[in-house]
Amino acid sequence: MNRENLTAENLPEVRENIKLPVFYLLLAGSFAGWQSLYNVHLDTIGYSSIQIGALNAIFISTSALVVPFWGVLADKFGNNRVFLLLTSLAGLLVFLIGQTLVFQWMVIFIFLISVFHQPGGAVLDGMTMGFVRRNPHYSFGHFRLWNSAGYGIAISPLYQFLNLYYKDIGSGNDFIGLIFFVQAMFEIPSFLLGVRLVKRKEPEKVILFSMLISMLRMGLYGFISDPLTAAGLSLFHGITIAFFIIGVVEYVQRHTPNHLRTTGQALIWAFHFGAGVALGNLLLGYIRDHGGLLKAMHVHAILAAAVLAWTLWFFKRYSLDKESA
Repeated sequence: MNRENLTAENLPEVRENIKLPVFYLLLAGSFAGWQSLYNVHLDTIGYSSIQIGALNAIFISTSALVVPFWGVLADKFGNNRVFLLLTSLAGLLVFLIGQTLVFQWMVIFIFLISVFHQPGGAVLDGMTMGFVRRNPHYSFGHFRLWNSAGYGIAISPLYQFLNLYYKDIGSGNDFIGLIFFVQAMFEIPSFLLGVRLVKRKEPEKVILFSMLISMLRMGLYGFISDPLTAAGLSLFHGITIAFFIIGVVEYVQRHTPNHLRTTGQALIWAFHFGAGVALGNLLLGYIRDHGGLLKAMHVHAILAAAVLAWTLWFFKRYSLDKESA
């Protein structure tokens, strides 16, 4: 926006257009570096895979309760106040968890961190969607791609256990960091492309396509034991993450009342990024201890196929119910 076009009326719009990308960048970047090598650190100091899986499950599982709870508070008291409170407390707890290596204390701190960190993304998404509704010439993907930039700068993982997968097949920490940086960089153009696809196609189709690519990607990981070959699958990271997020957010927006939009976004985080990922972490930890991550990738590819089939059935049934109503 040109300086001569800046007026008192559009000043709030300009402020939000600057603030939201910064929030996404900092929210993703501040946690990505810690999360990307946290599992590797736990593995190095002697934690078993089931212990690592349990910690990851604790970190994620609270979403099923705390994310909807904070979403309701954000709708009632305002996204900005709740977001500031969440990020301040989460930052303090991340500092405190670095002061211990004892498993019991790790459990306590990871639980507290999850209570305040997990809702942040949903609250920020709700804040962004509210701005986009008031200013339709902007898009959700325009702001969400800054989340990818934050992940790329701080090197975030695709999945909680993918860093251990690369470690198991012989990768060093530098290579793992490079892989996750490349993956995050592919999210940026994918978000831009995903926004266009959602406008032209139904969000349901975008969701199903991303799930199909995710299933194939996990299955292929299970056959690969060479780090460089596995790195080639990073090219599909943007589809598995960006397309899915944009599709789901748009789908929820179209089926949620205006006064419950932040709560709706919170439920996405609760049931997908919360309950589902928590169970997945426990299963991955168990399978890695008993058969390795290559086998675990195959198991999760089969589970992904089942979920894909159920999602396809759900969309078709909902469409038929809507037509008959």
